[in-house]
Amino acid sequence: MKWKHVNKIQYVTSLIFIIFPIASLFETANVYLKIVKGIAIAIYVCSAVYMMQGRKKYLPLAFACIIVCITIFIHLCNVGNILFYLFPISFVPYAMGKSLNSLYSKVTLSTLLINYAIIYTYDYKIAIEISAHVLFMFMMAFSMDYFAKQSRMTYEMNIKNEKLALLSSQIERNRISQDLHDSLGQVFSTLTVKSELALKLLKKDPEGAKNEMIEIQKLSQSSLFKVRSIIDNIKSRTIEDEVQHISQLLNDANIELDVTVNYQHLDEVKHHEISMLLKELVNNIIKHSGATHVNLNVQQISDRLHLMIEDNGKGLKPHAQLVSISSRVKALNGEVQVTNLTPGLKIEIDLEVD
Repeated sequence: MKWKHVNKIQYVTSLIFIIFPIASLFETANVYLKIVKGIAIAIYVCSAVYMMQGRKKYLPLAFACIIVCITIFIHLCNVGNILFYLFPISFVPYAMGKSLNSLYSKVTLSTLLINYAIIYTYDYKIAIEISAHVLFMFMMAFSMDYFAKQSRMTYEMNIKNEKLALLSSQIERNRISQDLHDSLGQVFSTLTVKSELALKLLKKDPEGAKNEMIEIQKLSQSSLFKVRSIIDNIKSRTIEDEVQHISQLLNDANIELDVTVNYQHLDEVKHHEISMLLKELVNNIIKHSGATHVNLNVQQISDRLHLMIEDNGKGLKPHAQLVSISSRVKALNGEVQVTNLTPGLKIEIDLEVD
């Protein structure tokens, strides 16, 4: 919608000043001069409409016609028609996506200067009077070039973000699919085999059938826990949600937790990223540290968020690195510092959250 709006504005700026050459046409007594003005007006209108339709085949020719017609309007109608240059000045950066270094911009600005110099040679007083208009158009050329670049950068960034979001969703779908396959595929196959075996043993060996049913019950409970875990991973968590979740995990693993969380407003993306970081840190402690106590501190100061997690476990082996954690922090433009304690491990992470 924004690009259509820009096009409408450019239609207006390209055609609104045409009333002045038309007025000059009716005031002209010389027949030959009237014909030249009429042809110039017709060519200008046709070229401007052609250009604004986004056609490219004859764009250089149409652009050249616009410049020639503007020159005719300036010298045969009125020097005030130099304002017609506003159309190519706005068209080149916005509709064509060209910079000031492009041939189109150079032709526009150089012919503007040439026409102004011609006016100055035959009437320097008039040239002085319209000098403010010329300066204004040069300022417009530079400002439109700048804002057009910003607009294109924003547009390109939005396209990249959309592609990243699509790629992220595809990766997430693949991960969920893989989790379901790894977690449940084999379990359901085992449940099918065991249930068939239990049916066969029901009459011949009731005790054996009972044992199979107990195994089926255990597998079913295990599968339920895995499904819940997958669902929890899919859900978007806040930091508070994740702290509650890891508190439960650590409690189940018989690990005490002291936690302090203090931060101001964070957007949903930051909540998710920090929650995933906390999840991985705690999972590492449960799996590898052998710790019995964990201290977690999350503090925000201005636009920085400081995260510290410390345990009394085995610490990090010599030359070992937290590659996955470091990659996550680097992706968030943060810094991580790892310190071995006696006993335990201390990890400090500093992130920009503004």
